[in-house]
This record gives sequence, C-alpha cells and structure tokens, in this order.
Amino acid sequence: YPITARQTDAAGNVSSNAATITVVIDKTAPASPTISGINSGTYATSQSFTVSGESGATIEYSLDGGNTWTNYSSTVTLTSDGTYTITARQTDAAGNVSSNAATITVVIDQTASAAPTISGISSGTYATSQSFTVSGENGATIEYSLDGGSAWTNYSSEVTLTSDGTYTITARQTDA
Repeated sequence: YPITARQTDAAGNVSSNAATITVVIDKTAPASPTISGINSGTYATSQSFTVSGESGATIEYSLDGGNTWTNYSSTVTLTSDGTYTITARQTDAAGNVSSNAATITVVIDQTASAAPTISGISSGTYATSQSFTVSGENGATIEYSLDGGSAWTNYSSEVTLTSDGTYTITARQTDA
C-alpha cells in the first residue's frame, strides 16, 4: 500500500505531499525450500547439496533434523563420517518462516571395515572334518574363501570342511 500525507492550515493553504511510504502486508509463509544434488543413502565418499528458495528469503539448513540451523550461502559438502539428517527452511522479508523441507538422511562412511575374525579352526593337518565361523562388523556383508581369495562365498553360518583337500581360508567384509 503506498501511503502519503498532506496538510491544510486554517487559512486553507495546502502543503506539498509528504514522501510516499510503501507498506507491504505479507502474512503468508513461503513454500519450503528445495534441497538438490543429494539423496538419502549410505555413501563411501563425500556428498554435496544445494538449497534454493524464494528470492530475497534467508535460507537455513540443518544437518541434525532441525535441532541446529546454519545460514545457507553456497554448496554444502559433507566430508566427515557420520549420519546426517538434512532439512532446510526459509524466512521471507516479512519474517514468515516456511515449514521444513522433507528430510534427507545420509550416512557417510569412508572408513574401511577391519578384517573379520575366523574362529574355531587352526592351521594344521586333520583326519576329521573341521568347522569354522566368521564374525565381523554388525550389519556388514561377510564373505569367505577356501582357496586364498580366488572365489568368494557369502557367509551365513558355520562352515564345515568334509572333503579331503588343502584349504586356504580367508574372509573379508564390506560394511553397510
């Protein structure tokens, strides 16, 4: 609304108009901003995202589901191992705050798993069948090999060696 004023004195003299003041009433919150360039998932490398919103709005993002907020100015890159719950919000010029953008959960895991543990068997020559188990990181995919790593089999339970032969047992794991 453009507002201006003038006055008339008792003698009927009319002043010039006062400087115009423009007032905008905006009670409507802006739409949630858009987070781009990243999807929920687990990644073994750094991940980046951008946030866009209404022109002139102040945009903030959160990496912990909205507990703490950081002003957004340019691409955000997640470089440290950890779980991030990304969301964003924007505040328009009138101070109206949007609802939070839909959360995106990202796990950065750049650290290789330690070697799994083979238990229940030792190097040696035996006249009877031998069994072993493999344990590793919780949630990891564990595989074992009976030929030193040429062929791999997914591990799910105790393995029993019943046939004559020489076995070179090794195991590996891939974290979640």
